Amino acid sequence: MRRRRIFFAWVAALIFALVSPATWAQGQRHLEHFAWTDVRGAPGDVAGIAQTADGLLWLATDRGLVRFDGEHFQLVNLAPPDATEPQNLADVFVMPDQSLMVSYRSYGVVRYWPSTHRVVRQGPASGLPVARAAGFAVVQGTLVVVTTAGVYWQDGEQWRKWALGPALGDGYVDMIFPDVDGTLLLRTEHLQWLRAPRPGAPAVPAAELAEVANLYQLPDGRWVRWMKNGDLVQPGLPAAPGTSGKPGTPGPPQVRHLGLEAPYGFMLDAHGDLWVFFTEHGSLLVPQVFDARRPLQRIRPADITGVSGPVMLSYFLDRQGTVWMGTSTGLDRFGMAPVNPVKLPGRVGGTIGPDARGGVWVTRQGIAPLYIRPDLTQHQTLGDDEVKSHGGTAVYTARSGSVFIGGYERVWQLVGEHSVPLQPMPEAAQGRLVQSLADDPDGRLWMSLMDGGLWTWRQGRWQSVTDGTLAGRCTILAATPQGIAAGFEDGRLVLIDHGHSRRVPLPSGLGRILALHAKGDQLWVGGDQGVLLVRPGSVVPLVLQGASPGRVTGIVESTSGDLWINEANGLIRIAASVLATWRASPQTPVPAERYGPTDGVHGALHPNRTFPSLVEEPSGRLWINRGGIIAWFDPQALPTTRTALRPLILEAAVDDTPVFPPNRIVASTPEQQIRLVFAATDLRDAVTTQFRVMLEGLDSDWTLLGNNRRFAFGGLAPGHYRLKVQAATPRQPWDDAQMAVVEVQVLPALYQTWWFRATVILLVMVTVTLMIRIRIRWLLRRSEQLLELKLRERERIARDLHDSLLQSIVGLVLQIQRHLRGLDATHPVRQKVEAALEQAEGVVEETREQLVNVRGEGVARDLAISLQKSLAGLLAAEGWVLRLSEQGRQRSVHPIVVEELMAIVLEAARNAISHSGGQALVLEVSYGRRDLQVRVEDNGRGMAKSLATGAQAPPLHFGLRGMKERAEVIGARIDWLQGSAGGTCVRVTVPAGLAYVSR
Repeated sequence: MRRRRIFFAWVAALIFALVSPATWAQGQRHLEHFAWTDVRGAPGDVAGIAQTADGLLWLATDRGLVRFDGEHFQLVNLAPPDATEPQNLADVFVMPDQSLMVSYRSYGVVRYWPSTHRVVRQGPASGLPVARAAGFAVVQGTLVVVTTAGVYWQDGEQWRKWALGPALGDGYVDMIFPDVDGTLLLRTEHLQWLRAPRPGAPAVPAAELAEVANLYQLPDGRWVRWMKNGDLVQPGLPAAPGTSGKPGTPGPPQVRHLGLEAPYGFMLDAHGDLWVFFTEHGSLLVPQVFDARRPLQRIRPADITGVSGPVMLSYFLDRQGTVWMGTSTGLDRFGMAPVNPVKLPGRVGGTIGPDARGGVWVTRQGIAPLYIRPDLTQHQTLGDDEVKSHGGTAVYTARSGSVFIGGYERVWQLVGEHSVPLQPMPEAAQGRLVQSLADDPDGRLWMSLMDGGLWTWRQGRWQSVTDGTLAGRCTILAATPQGIAAGFEDGRLVLIDHGHSRRVPLPSGLGRILALHAKGDQLWVGGDQGVLLVRPGSVVPLVLQGASPGRVTGIVESTSGDLWINEANGLIRIAASVLATWRASPQTPVPAERYGPTDGVHGALHPNRTFPSLVEEPSGRLWINRGGIIAWFDPQALPTTRTALRPLILEAAVDDTPVFPPNRIVASTPEQQIRLVFAATDLRDAVTTQFRVMLEGLDSDWTLLGNNRRFAFGGLAPGHYRLKVQAATPRQPWDDAQMAVVEVQVLPALYQTWWFRATVILLVMVTVTLMIRIRIRWLLRRSEQLLELKLRERERIARDLHDSLLQSIVGLVLQIQRHLRGLDATHPVRQKVEAALEQAEGVVEETREQLVNVRGEGVARDLAISLQKSLAGLLAAEGWVLRLSEQGRQRSVHPIVVEELMAIVLEAARNAISHSGGQALVLEVSYGRRDLQVRVEDNGRGMAKSLATGAQAPPLHFGLRGMKERAEVIGARIDWLQGSAGGTCVRVTVPAGLAYVSR
């Protein structure tokens, strides 16, 4: 028995030794597929597919021309407004200037420029018959089209029918292929081949293609030939310098016998996979068809993933290497994902662990431990019923190579084909799951029970770990060169070295520790909120460019030096060179490659167990566990370059009016709404593409739109704006995003133009001026009316005084004179009485003159002289000097104004004589157009500075108050100022309309 075991062990070792990395790389590959049908807005009868340089797909469908950005289908109307013909299309072709040639199934072709929405219909008027076009090609700058009525080439604005010559015979051309040498290959319906040197020239038989049924041109210009006997032939590559063979001479061709009938079409993708398309039988996939090391495998994608419709009508290989198929009811996308799920027996879920010999171990409920060999074949151990029903929560390969399985209440060791339980289990294991397993250099196996603490197995029994540093719920264990690392739910990290524990202080915010990976003397730590690197003497957070990692349950620093992180949002890779730079300068955010659903990374991470979720086997292959799906991938097969994601402005409209080109918009009024539709160039990641915008001139930061590809705005102030649009995917953060810019010019509305505003301001000023003038006129008229009323009242008073008082005084004087006649002329009494009577007669005369003035019958024509006369007696009596000054043209002044001004001037003179201490008075009269101004200024001590500057009003005693009231009576303004000679100046200003007597 012992010899038999040794024999089988040597056989197994020999098998593993013979397996090379190239062998496992040829294992299973995962076909990713996505279909769009009418439920998702896809059109039907997709007869043609083309791609413009901006990455957009254009579909010739039963509805017409449809634009597809990877997420949305948009019908483009090419028909004139009065069109009655059906809009179902047969084909679409991209011209060198990125315009599109579109052929209808029943009539003619149309040339369409997407950037300007220009449409040119070409038909009988330009020499092209009403016939269905079956294909386009550009040869030596000339457009050639194959129709059911023959082959035509474009000569300027006209089409010419190509007379191919007798070589065509009675057949017709159904396909055309431009060759790299500038000639054109033409295939007839009878699978005969012709070659023409240029469009319009006679064609000759292509003898070298006599046995060829169909052709496909590789990107390097070589033709892959589908032979009539079912062989597929690929020319050899030219010999490189320094190799055997003459440099530049093609090597031997590669030939694979497929044994299939000639297809409608075929092509090879970037992986070397052959895609074959049949009109009636759909499509076939032959992976890596020219790899002679593997047998031919024919796969019908419809049987694996299904397709959108029963009839395949078109196919296309885009710039990203994705295969597209148009069917009778939709559109399909195919691609080989680098991450390949493995079909496993048992229930969904389970754990993974690398084996020391290569391959991995998988545990899941319902099956015994399963070993996946390096060649991806599976071997299921015998196990027993208990391990099948209770196993599946942890698997661990010890330093010695032994494999341990953890499950519900149990731990087993694999011995040959059997699972041997490590019994007896502690009572703490009852009703609990084994969370994690690891062993230390001393040979002890450590076990973490969910909510049951830490335990060690040695010498046939389990022992509880009583170290207080290790108390609490341990979520993950990992072997290190010195011992064991333990991560806890509360964020603690403890290193165990030969039984001695040491807690490592970590920055706060990491959350639960869910992933540990030792690399030399350094330890990677992953948690709910990111990744840390524990180095001797320091702990460094890993900061990524773009979004930070979410929950991390698997970390591997691979043998190649790359760092791989399995986190909540997908898979992350940091290249070894980048990682080395970061280790030297850990403050710099790290650029990282991110992989998601389009790369085959599907599913979510289990929040509480199945740790680690990412492992590396000795060959370098990585295994990942997400959403209960266990998959493998070759690190070299995942793309390492970031997609140059460029946002595209597809449509622009102002209100409902389309704008072409869409990157330059002019809104005629601020109220207009501007609407934009944009996309990005990555058709594979269209679902995960995020957009953000910023309106330069208004916004100070970006506005995140998510996956929304439409944006509308309006109500902008007139001016120039720049709308910036960026797009990003999980593999391309915002820092690396390119930008599309839309120039927006908002013209002012009528009421916002400068000339409109100037006109309004002018009108307002004119209106205000007119209103002021009207108001002034009204006030003047009102003042004149008041003066007239006052004048009439004064005339009445004067008349009453004249008729009563004055007449009585005159009568009294006459009586006294009559009585005096009886006295002697020399009588002293008579002389005194006569002197008194003379004074009385003077008073009567003076009173009569005053009454005349009161009645307004004596209008003063020289205001200055009147004022001078009124002041002369007063100033002479006090010994003051009066200087009179007049300015302006003398005008007649209203008598009431003269009277009030005389009273004001007299009061001002009295105040000067009484209080100023001066000896001279200046009287100045100015006749202005706008006003009449009278100034009385003395040469005395003057007023206080606060009164003179107007900062404080003078105290209005009785005299001053009377002066102010008299000024108000005639509508005048009175000011007390500092005089030029230091004295006091009283200035009275009367509006011209009130002061002067109009003629």
